[in-house]
Amino acid sequence: MQKRTVKTHIAILRAIMDEHNHSIDMDTAREAIETLRDKIGEDDFSFDFDGNEYRIITESAIWGIYKDEIETIVNDCYELNLDKIPSWIAVEIDWEQTAKNAYSDGYGHTFSSYDHSEIDVADHWVFRTN
Repeated sequence: MQKRTVKTHIAILRAIMDEHNHSIDMDTAREAIETLRDKIGEDDFSFDFDGNEYRIITESAIWGIYKDEIETIVNDCYELNLDKIPSWIAVEIDWEQTAKNAYSDGYGHTFSSYDHSEIDVADHWVFRTN
């Protein structure tokens, strides 16, 4: 288990470095891996690396988090407050289908405010957020 986890940390760090053209020294790499070590196991966490922020979400949790995020975006964008609509109007939104419709461009457009990119590595999704 420990060996696999270290490989996961290294794979995530290498993918971030490759995607965003980072080059770092061994001390910085060691510090980044230690930071990842403390966070791996969480389904959704932020990771600061080399002055940049990344959001990392596990493969097993990404769809549920994405669907919730789409619901939040739609509600905020259209100022929906479905709780205040009378029940006789019977408004219901299929959030699963709404998320599927929004997914046509991938997860990056929702989670990566920096460049809309997404990195799929070692059962994790990585998004730069600044």
